Amino acid sequence: MIHFYRSILLKGLMLQLLIILHLPVIVSGRVSTVDFLDGVFRSQMKEHNIAGATFSMFSADTLDFTRSWGHSHVEVARKADGNTGFMIGSVSKLFVWVAVMQLVEQDRLDLNKPVNQYLNGFLLPETMKPVTMKHIMTHTAGFEDRFHLFSKNFDQLPEIETYLDENLPLQIFEPGTTPAYSNYAVVLAAYVVEQISGVPFNDYVEKHIFLPLEMHNTTFRQPAAYNIPEAKSRGYVFKDGRFVNPFEEFVLPAPAGSAVSTAADMLKFMKALLICKENEKGDKILKNETLGQMMGLLHSVHPMADGMAYGFMRMNYHGKEIFWHGGDTYLFSTAFVLVPEMQTGIFFSINTGQTDFSYRNQFLLILDYLNGNKKELNGNKRVNGMNHYAGTYKSSRRIESDYLKLFTSLMTVKVSGVTEGLLLSFTGDEPELFRPYDEDVFVSDYKKLIFKRDENGKIEELIFSHIPIMVFHKISFRENARVNLVLLLLVLLIGLRNIFIPLWRFIKGDKRSKEKYRWFLLFSGAAIWLFTLLFVTTFSGIENIIFERPSGLRLILVLPMVSLVFFVFAMIFWFQQGIGRRQPVSSTFWQFAGFLLMVAFYLQLHFWNFFYFWV
Repeated sequence: MIHFYRSILLKGLMLQLLIILHLPVIVSGRVSTVDFLDGVFRSQMKEHNIAGATFSMFSADTLDFTRSWGHSHVEVARKADGNTGFMIGSVSKLFVWVAVMQLVEQDRLDLNKPVNQYLNGFLLPETMKPVTMKHIMTHTAGFEDRFHLFSKNFDQLPEIETYLDENLPLQIFEPGTTPAYSNYAVVLAAYVVEQISGVPFNDYVEKHIFLPLEMHNTTFRQPAAYNIPEAKSRGYVFKDGRFVNPFEEFVLPAPAGSAVSTAADMLKFMKALLICKENEKGDKILKNETLGQMMGLLHSVHPMADGMAYGFMRMNYHGKEIFWHGGDTYLFSTAFVLVPEMQTGIFFSINTGQTDFSYRNQFLLILDYLNGNKKELNGNKRVNGMNHYAGTYKSSRRIESDYLKLFTSLMTVKVSGVTEGLLLSFTGDEPELFRPYDEDVFVSDYKKLIFKRDENGKIEELIFSHIPIMVFHKISFRENARVNLVLLLLVLLIGLRNIFIPLWRFIKGDKRSKEKYRWFLLFSGAAIWLFTLLFVTTFSGIENIIFERPSGLRLILVLPMVSLVFFVFAMIFWFQQGIGRRQPVSSTFWQFAGFLLMVAFYLQLHFWNFFYFWV
């Protein structure tokens, strides 16, 4: 995950392509499918500075092809083609789910039994509520998230069991209730496959999925360039007017996102997942009955929400059920879509990361083509009291146990009431209007915004019908970004005062410069300033958040504790010195106010886990 909601936008282009590729049927003879695709991808690549893209599609009786644009290696002008390997990120998870369903098909795995029953060596701790494979496949195991997903160093890649042991998350939700997308849970599923089959996960998928489907250019192994015959595309960012390959990226929770594949191979995979008579290889990895089961509803948080299938995200668009998954690394972005009732599958991947590539602007127009005519949900019902829906909501996909809690809590959804309905905006995005549709339900085209209440009638949860992998909860006062920013600024001002006043008095020879508590306050303030500057500098970009922990991080995180220790000693000396000493009431008031402010600040540092420097 690079942009928290990029996977949501991926489906826009996929549906767009689904419509585009059927356009010759809707608008007879206007343009060929390939020509239309060329226009779409070339314009998008030019507008958003994308180096290369690869695409494949299958539609029974009509289309079966791959297409690529741009370059896989810009430096040597090597063009991408259908056999060029692209990192597919979280689309890798689909292979994990197929492996799981193979074991279910063989009666070697029960989706409803705790996974600990299948494990030797690593086990989930007994303090956790039991987690089943059904929970894992629907992202309802209750695990908190983990941010450090990638590494630039091949030597730092852990084995599956090591990763599970060293990155054990908190279980912050009751299993089977709240969806919270979890890469850790997918690694756990791969480990279950290893334990039951008795072979390493990479060997298992190669023997039981890639070999039967003749997917010779697909691998989970890292580095991938040494394991596939055709060249793997480099990943790029567009910087200073040119494409730059900054580094090679490796995935730490490997089974959850390390696969490299080609458009040609993914074409074979999508055929194997579609139940159709023309698919001669459909039974080679799963029986048709199992494929049908995989596309069934496994979990939904609300009757009006689309919910999760067996690892696939479901989306109902005007009566058509679409099963999809997106995948992002730092340098690649991918989507995979199946429309079983149309016997259609689509795959595409781009090799340029950190772009402003957005499918949302074209979303409504392209979806019109899919149905011929636009059929918006009727969103004109009047609802009084919009303000009680308003507020800032945080995702259930979040971190609670370490310092990165701050970053997940800042990625929020803001809801505000207006005359027409509710304005909703994700962090950094333009607001979108949702109109009243039913009690506690609002709509914008096919998307529903659903509010759940607790037993007392208060809003407790926000649900997007088309995002089954997470829900949203109202933030508390302590999590409010403005509150925390104001508190930080006030503390930094106090720290600045505590640094310069003792130094100024020392230079002037003022006898008050010998007061011990002032020097302890100086060191306390200096530690806070140093921590703030180093922390902001270290995490000013996304790299140090999603890649392995930056060097020197523990030194940075020890500074809040250093500041607290100096502050405690300062207060002890201040109290001892103040006994029997008269001073103006106003001076005492401001000193006491500063004391309370600092106490509030240290409590917030504890709330955000900044005292856990050993983690």
